[in-house]
Amino acid sequence: MPNNPADEGTTVAQPTTDDQQPKAIEPALDSMTLLVAAVIVHDRAADRIVLLQRSQNAKFAQGMWDLPVGKSEPGEPITGTAVRELYEETGLTVQPQALRVAHIIHGAWGVEAPNGFLTVVFAAHD
Repeated sequence: MPNNPADEGTTVAQPTTDDQQPKAIEPALDSMTLLVAAVIVHDRAADRIVLLQRSQNAKFAQGMWDLPVGKSEPGEPITGTAVRELYEETGLTVQPQALRVAHIIHGAWGVEAPNGFLTVVFAAHD
């Protein structure tokens, strides 16, 4: 096990403006991994799954079929992202507690994610 000394007692000065007010720290969003949610909607009665065809103007996978999927807003719980995106893209509603993690996908790079992305795929059964 590594022997790393604790940082106790180390003082770190917060940057200040000319009038000694704390300086706002820029968000690290540009360096963060993009968080994405996708939802598999399984209609058991009809034994069908909801897929959406991407437009020819989409940023990636033009014309291909995909799950309802979208990016998380800053501070938004990933289940909230799944519920919101499913509704925005299909008009379907689901309660967050009805979602079950089905798969997690990590990519080192994406069209809108130069620092990688993490997609949490949920299953929702009707």
